[in-house]
Amino acid sequence: MFLSILKQEELNDLELEERAARSAVKRVMSRAMAHQKRRGRRHLRVHTVPSRPVAGQPCGVLGVIRRHRLSVVHVAVEMAPIAKVGGMGDVVTALGRAVMEDVHHGRSSSPQVDSITDKPVEVGVALVEGAGGPTTFLGALATGGHFCGWIYVGKKRRRKVRLLLWSCSGVFEALPAYGALGLAKCVFTIHNLSYGVDLVSKAMSSCQLATTVSPTYAQEISEAPAIAPYLSKLFGIRNGIDAETWDPESDLFLPMPYNAENAAEGKEAARWELPVRTLEQGGQFVLLGSAPDARVQGEFNTLRDQLARQYQGRASFIFKYDEPLSHLIYAASDVFVVPSIFEPCGLTQMIAMNYGSIPVVRRTGGLADTVFDVEHGTDQATLAGVQPSGFVFENPDSTSLDSALDRALAGWFKTRPGFRELQTKAMEADWSWASPALDYIELYYKALRS
Repeated sequence: MFLSILKQEELNDLELEERAARSAVKRVMSRAMAHQKRRGRRHLRVHTVPSRPVAGQPCGVLGVIRRHRLSVVHVAVEMAPIAKVGGMGDVVTALGRAVMEDVHHGRSSSPQVDSITDKPVEVGVALVEGAGGPTTFLGALATGGHFCGWIYVGKKRRRKVRLLLWSCSGVFEALPAYGALGLAKCVFTIHNLSYGVDLVSKAMSSCQLATTVSPTYAQEISEAPAIAPYLSKLFGIRNGIDAETWDPESDLFLPMPYNAENAAEGKEAARWELPVRTLEQGGQFVLLGSAPDARVQGEFNTLRDQLARQYQGRASFIFKYDEPLSHLIYAASDVFVVPSIFEPCGLTQMIAMNYGSIPVVRRTGGLADTVFDVEHGTDQATLAGVQPSGFVFENPDSTSLDSALDRALAGWFKTRPGFRELQTKAMEADWSWASPALDYIELYYKALRS
């Protein structure tokens, strides 16, 4: 019995090592492909950005020749797994990791707040498991809402910065406006213009360059009063996803790891682990998450009760944060619906494609830059270096959504082999940070020359 347990532990350890090795190989290949594509346009130089961002295209031409290594500090109010409210926490952590692979010094800074960890964290430099690198927590001032602390911008240089924490959703809008950064340069990122517009305007006037999280969202906000006077500074770079965390082949939350070759079996195993079961001649609908607005949450509660009565055992609304269950949903689903009114970038559609779940999205923001319709999105997909692997609709109404869903479900029920091929194409696309991180690094060099 004891030998049997030891043998099982050895097999488990071996499996973990094999999964880690596969992830490492994928990461290296992804970065190699990104550098290879970049070399193809290395002759391009940064001159000026367009007077207005163009949908589906980078806002400006990147290709600065590097002269030396950089020291980079990422400052944000969220950083997974330390503090995470939405997708921004994932973005900050994954981008920091990706950038550190190409620079000598990388550091992240986050405010010290009550909910940041289960245990108190002292102000200063700390190494936090999963954060991807050294992390500085900034202590609150007596005035409330502001944070200050020493953050390192080089091996021996440091600057004291005073930051404004704007709303619990987390936007450090005031870093460039209030920062005393000395010789350091600032690249300001707008994750969502809906928060802290006045401070965005101050930050835009002060920073050297600015980014937002997708080319199309850059176009959508280009005429906003806070952006328009400084549009020449703005670049649109799509977010990426953490390809190691969201990899069905090495995902420890799944009952059966899978890749494009055995996706059907892996997804079937995941379905049996879901809280609701798939009927033989039907399907299931699962929604996971919560709304910060009490009124909106109340509407979802009502909808949950109605669907539970109407579709017993086939619909499930789960209003909580559940990381393992989110992985299971991506793996179990065949269609992933993102009917956003607006979406600066969005991570869910890219994660879904990684897991072979076909996205049904409205054409807006980052959704327009990452999901290309199987019937009329070939040209856009080719420009992005991927294959069409989704269903896209234009208007924010139920009729348009129903039409896109009908097309997706028709593919599943009527042409199953074709749908499986579509899932394979979706899983082959690279939505990691390998390429976007290079765009950010080149912008950092451009900022140094400002």
